[in-house]
Amino acid sequence: MICVYPANCTDFSTNGNGTLAPLSAVVTETLSGEYELTLVHPIDEAGKWQRLVEGCILRAPVPAAMTPRVNFTAPRDDIRTEVWRVNTDYSGAETRKGTLRLRSGPGNKYKVLATYKNGSFVQVIAKTNRSWYEVTAPDGKHGYMSTTYLVLDHTEGSASEATSSVVESRQLRDQPFRIYRVVPELDKITVYARHVFYDLLDNMIKSYKPSSSAVGASVVQTISSSCLSEHDFTFYSDLDSQAEDVEFENCNPVDALLGEGGVVEKYTGELTRDWWDVYVVKRVGQDSNVQIRQAKNLLGMLFMARSPYSSC
Repeated sequence: MICVYPANCTDFSTNGNGTLAPLSAVVTETLSGEYELTLVHPIDEAGKWQRLVEGCILRAPVPAAMTPRVNFTAPRDDIRTEVWRVNTDYSGAETRKGTLRLRSGPGNKYKVLATYKNGSFVQVIAKTNRSWYEVTAPDGKHGYMSTTYLVLDHTEGSASEATSSVVESRQLRDQPFRIYRVVPELDKITVYARHVFYDLLDNMIKSYKPSSSAVGASVVQTISSSCLSEHDFTFYSDLDSQAEDVEFENCNPVDALLGEGGVVEKYTGELTRDWWDVYVVKRVGQDSNVQIRQAKNLLGMLFMARSPYSSC
């Protein structure tokens, strides 16, 4: 099922502006490369085609794959990890049908990444402010939750144990693609969209020159924090290699990661994307030019896919 959402949508837990009935839809991804969706939709009497406007976001299925398993280190002042419990015994702005929203940033204007049922446990990574905590959810998803609906349950582990913890791999879900071109014809329109990761093309890093002693994981995090405009993306990396003569000046984060002289080239990494999570790691999987196709037939929608990644 493919759904369409407004350009400024922050809640993807619903079907948005509605579902589509395309003639075909092809998602193409290459390792550390392009990630695009091409969709052909009829000029239907129901007017669904009119929802396909430049800037809008499409949520589409992708080939079965797993996100990388990443060694995760979170700086903190205390020596123990706090585990908090989701409490939605009463409804409020951040709850929906008894579940609590996980957002991409510390505020209700940020995108909804997922929802978690009452009683779920989350690890607090950072107490961003009195109203929002940065957390790791039970499925490894990283984001922010309102403290109004969190209750401290217990503490566990030490700083050294926390350093050795990991973000576990998880099954890729439907992915968001932003429409950047619409080509109308007499009886159909062709829509071109790229993964929301490419929203970072509109951001900029003014100047950043890593030292030769900096490891790739540190460089990735600094690229994220050096963006001139705030963004919703979370960067993960396990790169422990070093490089010389690395410099980013007046470039966007996509080029800093994937361009000539970028992180993937200089620190020998691979990149993959899952919603607003960006993984720059030692190894994602096997490189292949993968397509997932959706075609209309008399029995309904037919999906064909080859997995882009080997198990890792």
